[in-house]
Amino acid sequence: MVFVCFDLNGTLVTNPTWLELNAALGVTKEEDATIMRLYREKKLSYREGQKRLEMIYRERGKATRKNIEKILSSYSLRPDARETVSYLQSKNYIVAIISNSIDILVDEVGRDLHIPYAIANNHFIFDDRGQLREIAVSDNDIHFKWKELQQLCKKLFIKPDDCFYIGDGEDDREIFLHIKHGITFRDSSVAPIAWKTIDNFINLKTIL
Repeated sequence: MVFVCFDLNGTLVTNPTWLELNAALGVTKEEDATIMRLYREKKLSYREGQKRLEMIYRERGKATRKNIEKILSSYSLRPDARETVSYLQSKNYIVAIISNSIDILVDEVGRDLHIPYAIANNHFIFDDRGQLREIAVSDNDIHFKWKELQQLCKKLFIKPDDCFYIGDGEDDREIFLHIKHGITFRDSSVAPIAWKTIDNFINLKTIL
């Protein structure tokens, strides 16, 4: 059994969805930059940073389910992503997504690409009127993906070392340090610790 797991933002999806969502929901560039700076300086935990975003979203009054779903539905898949996922599925490989993104987006991309396992760190919870009530965060963004990958491997009776993981960001680093088959793009920050680097998804056909 071959198990192939993808990151979402920057890997399957090209546009910076958090930045687009924040801007559309009224978060200023200065507010966005401040939250990111405090997080990088370890003055805010990941969960605390998301709580700050949640507060701003609610203050600006634009964070409705309808509005958020409309914004996130404009995602752009990486060229050849659809063809590549179909190719992997045609070989009866198990395909999954594990992402620090938003459940609404992760679920939609999962449905679009017919990927049965689509796991998100951030869960948007709405009240009866469709207004955002809470951003529920499963775990710290650094550890979330590795923990979820281990749990999914256990569920599928697969060893993590037998998993092929494709990602491109710093939040993929822990996975790359723990498994044998980490795959990334040639210019990504985790390229030095990857098992294989690729220029595009077409290259995956020579690996998988």
